[in-house]
Amino acid sequence: LTAMEQPGPVDLRNKGEVDVGQLCLPGAVGTLATSLGHVFRGEDISVGPGFVYVSRPTGSQPPTKCVLMAHDLHGCQSGRHKQLADALTTQGWLVVLPDFLVGFGSATWCDLVKSFCHDYLLPWLEETGVTMLQCFGFCVGAVAAAMLAQATAEHLHDGAEAPVLVGTVFAYPTFSRPYIRDHEELQKLIASIEQPMLVMPVADDAQEVRSGGLIEQLHKAHGLNVEIVEFKAVHGFMTQGNISDTDVRESLEWAIELSCEFIH
Repeated sequence: LTAMEQPGPVDLRNKGEVDVGQLCLPGAVGTLATSLGHVFRGEDISVGPGFVYVSRPTGSQPPTKCVLMAHDLHGCQSGRHKQLADALTTQGWLVVLPDFLVGFGSATWCDLVKSFCHDYLLPWLEETGVTMLQCFGFCVGAVAAAMLAQATAEHLHDGAEAPVLVGTVFAYPTFSRPYIRDHEELQKLIASIEQPMLVMPVADDAQEVRSGGLIEQLHKAHGLNVEIVEFKAVHGFMTQGNISDTDVRESLEWAIELSCEFIH
């Protein structure tokens, strides 16, 4: 990941549903184009009505462990999303990166994400032999990660045996309108994630996601493991930050190391 040069910015935000800039912090970094020179290891495939970038580890045996990456508000085609997916496969994991932009910004987006995961993505993962699932949510992808947790619980309640969600990672999680309207809704959303968590906020993120905040309080109250590691880099540094900046580059490397240790 040390050779991720960043070309000029491209704007992928005009999706017609919402001014996505209002869903993130004013100081967050904008959208970056995918780095030049990176050869993608994965491929975009159709799963039900949606598209998923799938990156597979090398080896003859089908992987049984999977990481689902939930992209930030700029979408899975922007920044370093696919590069991070490819990097995680070197640890032996199957990595899937769904396109969750359909309906983004609308009041029904959460339901769309949840239904896609329950009706299509989780059955497909079960068919491919995945038994263990972990989620990695960036920015508003934290909301999608909570929808995945709810969908997985329903999938297993419906009689499925796999995959089982065993952990969740948040990078600079953002919980904002129209998805989270008040403190009570945020409590319910966080409570739906009943697995150990690694949370990596930045200094400008809301107190609820930082050390001593709501996420840490709720998880500890339910006897669940939670680790909060705060970063000095700008919001969006993992997927969109320019690594010519020393703080961004060092924070990115540290965040990847922490994530790999947690997910293993």
